[in-house]
Amino acid sequence: MTRHQGLIHGLTVSQLELLLNEAICWDEPVRLAPQPLGGWSSINLLGVTDSERVTVKLPARVPPYPENPFERLHSVYKKVGASGVCPRPLASGRLADRAKTPFLILQFVEGRTVSDIEDLLPATVTELRRALARLNSTDAIEGEVYDRPSDMLRYHCARVRLAIAHHSLPEADLFLRTTEGLNEYLDNTCEWTQAVVHGDLQEPNILLTDRGVVLLDLESCCVADPFYDLSYLSVQRAGGGMKAVSKHLVHSLEESRVESLAPLSLSSVISWSLERLAAEECGLIESSVSSPRSRDAIRRYVRSKLTHLKALSRLWHR
Repeated sequence: MTRHQGLIHGLTVSQLELLLNEAICWDEPVRLAPQPLGGWSSINLLGVTDSERVTVKLPARVPPYPENPFERLHSVYKKVGASGVCPRPLASGRLADRAKTPFLILQFVEGRTVSDIEDLLPATVTELRRALARLNSTDAIEGEVYDRPSDMLRYHCARVRLAIAHHSLPEADLFLRTTEGLNEYLDNTCEWTQAVVHGDLQEPNILLTDRGVVLLDLESCCVADPFYDLSYLSVQRAGGGMKAVSKHLVHSLEESRVESLAPLSLSSVISWSLERLAAEECGLIESSVSSPRSRDAIRRYVRSKLTHLKALSRLWHR
């Protein structure tokens, strides 16, 4: 098998493999596949032992790492994974390289990700709703807790302001202007209860397996309204809208509640994308998952979602 010739955090795959095995000290050594599996918040690598396959997560951001972001994520996967709704966490820690790079190892789950939510069969839709219900019933996790929809919006706006503090983005300025007045509108309009939610529910994070639906990439897992995930799933789609998700996942009595969350979930989608765009343009993202092409794609995506948000802004800019 040909090894990946590029570097990840300044290390070859062979060097990463050696450092990882030194850190975990398993009876069976982990051999890393030559190419990354992809990722957004994390770089995902496939690992193979004599008895199982695993997913190895490394940070997408470059050093330094004063805190290990995977300590919280390990705790989240452990709690949520008890219900079988996500992969089980197997190990976490830091490599003994110069940057003390954090890592997380998860069970690798066989299956196929959803390509388009509109193509799901009714039985699969039922399985997805069951998986979300199990996630919602999880005990309190270590992470953000939003008592009101405005709390979540303030969090995302603050993240955008921080991201552009040293790197201006016209799209970020437009986003912050468009969301002025949205806090009060959300608190007055949205019904809001609290449960554990995925926070970044999109097709690539929904895995179809022989045993049902498994949810991937819980980096954004938090406590918010349980209908937030369905709203997010709708608005994050390229050209997506409420109609497609309503038709497949949302019962008629739930539609108005999901629709009321659209400005919030859309703001979240834009916020995460702006953060990533600013980080890539500032050289804060590992070069193996950052490129001019990816930045162009993010910018086009952000602009399309800003158009959608501006169309909705007539609701709170009266």
